[in-house]
Amino acid sequence: RSWCDWSSDVCSSDLRKVKKKDYLYEIPIEDTIYIEDLGLKISTELTTVDNIDFNSMNSFTKYFDFNKINGKLYIRNRKNGDRFFPYGMEGSKKIKDYFIDEKIPKDKRDEIPILIDNENIIWIVGYRISNLYKITECTEKVLKISFNNIQIWGGVRWKTL
Repeated sequence: RSWCDWSSDVCSSDLRKVKKKDYLYEIPIEDTIYIEDLGLKISTELTTVDNIDFNSMNSFTKYFDFNKINGKLYIRNRKNGDRFFPYGMEGSKKIKDYFIDEKIPKDKRDEIPILIDNENIIWIVGYRISNLYKITECTEKVLKISFNNIQIWGGVRWKTL
């Protein structure tokens, strides 16, 4: 269905032509950063396997094998052709297919932050981590990452700051 607001000369067909705004932000290690454009607070902390607090783990706090991270960390929105290795699954999967399987509404998919390093997707924030970065019995150094936000992304309400 199409609609028009004649007082402002805006029609729904015009809104479909609006492109998403791509973003890419570097995430420092052992620090907290606030990304004003996204209304997002991200905290990172290095620790050991013995110090993992499994009670603090939730959809927005995860632990990763730090030695598997290649280069710097970044947060960005999805791109066409993105693939990752979902935790608990064999092989890789297109992000688009993952979003469809998770029943994430089409209009919310570009809003979901994605944590990456220089080579791969590490985490679809609020959803699944990559199998490539999971903690194993060989893990020595652990990276804890927490996201806090008051917005709603992908139908999920984030924790309040």
